[in-house]
Amino acid sequence: MMEQAIIDFIIVVLGILFALFINKLNAKRNHTKRINNIMKIVIKNMKHDLDILDRITGIMKSDDKLSQQYIDSNDLDDKLLIDCKHLPVRHQTFTVSTRGYNLLKDARIDFDFKHSELISEIVHHYNIWISALKRDEFKVSDAVVNNANEMNDFSWFDSAANHNVNSQEYLDYMRTDQFRKKVIFVRFLRNHYCRHLLDFQKRTSDLLNRSIASNYK
Repeated sequence: MMEQAIIDFIIVVLGILFALFINKLNAKRNHTKRINNIMKIVIKNMKHDLDILDRITGIMKSDDKLSQQYIDSNDLDDKLLIDCKHLPVRHQTFTVSTRGYNLLKDARIDFDFKHSELISEIVHHYNIWISALKRDEFKVSDAVVNNANEMNDFSWFDSAANHNVNSQEYLDYMRTDQFRKKVIFVRFLRNHYCRHLLDFQKRTSDLLNRSIASNYK
């Protein structure tokens, strides 16, 4: 009787242990699937951002080159002025794709992903850069909006900005120190923003390559 009770007890214990093992195995499988699904979104977000950054930083570099030509020129001919007329009021915006990042944040990283150094680096990367790039973008945006508001007081500005009419009044204004200061200030802010975008692009590209090559473990 005693022996049968012991056997029954052992069977129950083994059954419990086996059930716990199965539950743990299923949890691990679900965990792996969850990571894979989230990281597919992260990778898609990174690829999208890198494509956008290639275009935006290319435009910024062109604007910088044009700004430098305007600043260095001792003879501001009409053609150069027409090319430069939008420099103080033109701004390229960029918004980081954050769906994958938000999913990682909501996935209890300390528990679920505690063995994943790569995923921790990705979250840290976005934690730093999202707010930093927003600050840079706001400074440039604020400057160009202020410039547009100030220039809008001139009767010729709407025709020049919205209807591509290059009046002599606008060309004369672009030869003034006032316009020159606007170009210099926006260029300074834009270049600072562009440098940060390029740093973000380089780091994102590195994390993308590592993510593609990794199993996130």
